[in-house]
Amino acid sequence: MTKAIGLGVALSIAVVASCSDSGNKATQSTGQDTRPTVDLLSLYDPSSLREVRNFADLPEGVQSLANASYMKIMSDNQYPHFLVGGVGESSAIVAFEVFGYVPVFDAAEYVHSASGWVYVKRWNNIGPVSDLQGLLKAVSTTR
Repeated sequence: MTKAIGLGVALSIAVVASCSDSGNKATQSTGQDTRPTVDLLSLYDPSSLREVRNFADLPEGVQSLANASYMKIMSDNQYPHFLVGGVGESSAIVAFEVFGYVPVFDAAEYVHSASGWVYVKRWNNIGPVSDLQGLLKAVSTTR
């Protein structure tokens, strides 16, 4: 009995230790997680963004990163739904709805570096947004 409890505690610790804060990591198109550098964060320029209404209009690298992470996670048998985004030469931001008993609205930020598009930050529970200005306002309060 003591061994079973000890094993359960060890597994719980391993699971907790393997969890990470997705809001503070940068994920390169290779899928490798690294801490964002000041250089990456300085590439993000919200003033350069133009509104994007369709997921297919996002850069291919941003689509690939989104599809490999949060866009493939089902909730209540539904995939997240793209709401609105913004794209510039070195920056992109995406708002999406995560379905569930109570829908949640999140956003993800990307920058373009020498290695391609890189995931920089995620915001949770930003509230519903319908246009780029609303999205930028929602994330600016938690920057």
